[in-house]
Amino acid sequence: MSNSKVNQHFLPKFYIKKWANNNIINYYNIKNNSYENYNIKERNKDPFLEKEFYEGTIYEFNKIENILSNMENSCSLVLSDIIEKFGKFQTIRITRKEIMLIKLFLALQWYRNKSSLIKKNNLDGDYLFNETFKNLNPEENKISMLNDIVLLYENYYLKIIRGDFEIYKLFNEDESYNSFSIRYHIKFLFKETYLNFIKLDNINDNFILNDHISVHIADNITSTPIIEFMPITPKLCITLNKTTALDCIPDTCIADYITRKNNPWGFYLLDTYFPEIFSKRNHRVNYIQKHKFNIKDLFIYDIKFFNSEQVKLINSLIYSQSILDVIFINKDDIKNAKVMIEKLNIQRIEEINR
Repeated sequence: MSNSKVNQHFLPKFYIKKWANNNIINYYNIKNNSYENYNIKERNKDPFLEKEFYEGTIYEFNKIENILSNMENSCSLVLSDIIEKFGKFQTIRITRKEIMLIKLFLALQWYRNKSSLIKKNNLDGDYLFNETFKNLNPEENKISMLNDIVLLYENYYLKIIRGDFEIYKLFNEDESYNSFSIRYHIKFLFKETYLNFIKLDNINDNFILNDHISVHIADNITSTPIIEFMPITPKLCITLNKTTALDCIPDTCIADYITRKNNPWGFYLLDTYFPEIFSKRNHRVNYIQKHKFNIKDLFIYDIKFFNSEQVKLINSLIYSQSILDVIFINKDDIKNAKVMIEKLNIQRIEEINR
């Protein structure tokens, strides 16, 4: 067995490298309250790598690692192309297939990261999360994680790659497996969100990163995401906006009105810090064939910009939801995140909903 297959990243290396400076990654060790760094070429010092992290008793050795490698390769090509377009154009042009791969990669990272496994083992989630995993031991939680990865690969990734649009039936109807959380998250990502592509106004600002790769603003009762922030480099970000947050306004949508009235915190953050990305959908579509989905349908997005206060808020959310290490460019990125947490009294979503 090669060393590269034994030592396995739970935060993809291609993603980490976007935060590297001369191969050096700076990270904040939350447990030790310390600023540290490592060279990405030195595996023995990489905090986002663990020996045989994806190995278990039910799958042959490296099966999961090989699956992840296939999915990462496809998604990294899409993200690299988007990053290149950010530097050349004022719009992002992306196909339906590429959008689906971005969303699938985000879902994959939700399930494959170490922090999620720790939360399951420690029952460190909200009430519904803890009820779901309270009767499972660490080995069963790990098997559940491996099963979810295989599921995303076989039920979704392979269909997207083949352009099999029977996949759309799965978003609402798939009962072929017992992972309610995957059904819920896949439906949320693929059926209930639209994208925005974001650059930073200030050259001194940077996004931070944890092994979850994204963070969301949620309503307070159900922890349902209203918007998901996914930094793809220290300077660039993709947002996934929940469609109903745009479509529903108090005069026409009673459910949304009640949510805003009884659980104003998430909507307060949106209305205060991000009103411009909920004012209207930010894309145009060139359809290959009218009234029919095609993987080559082209979506055209105007690039939007975030200011320093918006970046600080996103970083404060990322930091507040982090369990393990947090990657940064400048120490001020971490310090400013902590200041914003104190200023807005930001808490972990799970703690609010226990």
